[in-house]
Amino acid sequence: MNLNTIMPTTKMLKCFTATMVLFLITIPIGCDDESSSDRVSPNEAITKAVKAMDSLDAYRDKSFTVQLNHEQSDWALIPSDDWENVTDYEYSAPDRHHFVTVGEDIWSESVIIGDQKWWRGKTSHLSHLAWGIAGEEGRPNVEVLNEFQSFIQCDDMQLLGSEVIEGTDCYIIRLTKEVKEIPDLEEITADIWAGKKDYLIRQVISITPIPYSEPEYFQCLVKHYYDFNEPINIVPPLQSEFMANNE
Repeated sequence: MNLNTIMPTTKMLKCFTATMVLFLITIPIGCDDESSSDRVSPNEAITKAVKAMDSLDAYRDKSFTVQLNHEQSDWALIPSDDWENVTDYEYSAPDRHHFVTVGEDIWSESVIIGDQKWWRGKTSHLSHLAWGIAGEEGRPNVEVLNEFQSFIQCDDMQLLGSEVIEGTDCYIIRLTKEVKEIPDLEEITADIWAGKKDYLIRQVISITPIPYSEPEYFQCLVKHYYDFNEPINIVPPLQSEFMANNE
């Protein structure tokens, strides 16, 4: 099972993909109050979490980014009107994906079913308000990245504690990976909230420094997962919606 966020411009695609990969967490977490009998190793917890997510027949997630600085360092205090690049994602097994991304003066929608891909949207460089084949007629190509499998390829894992997310008691697992490809960034980390009973991932939060920003700014990515195994119907766009592009 795969997961990705589709961005409507090349610049935003690079930024958001980097944010999805770069996780530098700085927010406070819950206390480590599990008894020894309730303990699991971090490797076991993240392995079970990845397996649980990969076994789902369907789920949804909502992700967004916000910019933080030393004066405003708590993403939860940022009003939703100031969220950037809000993406709603739907997955239906084994290979159906639906994305809707909305940003400032831009939007895009993508449907992927097997090896078929469709895209429509409006960016600063192009406008295709009708559906068309992704990667053709000037439309960007869209891909689905394997996010969950990347979680188990980290250099270090720590079990930090626990916290209740919308009524579900969750382990908090911190993942760290060394970075060699990006200047001025030595390592990246992610904090994952996974249910103690079902190991399904409820939340991922990351904060990534924005290089060369003065004063220093951070880009915060927040992802919430929900509607596990709920009915989700993802179908190809209607033929009637394949019209001449509206510029």
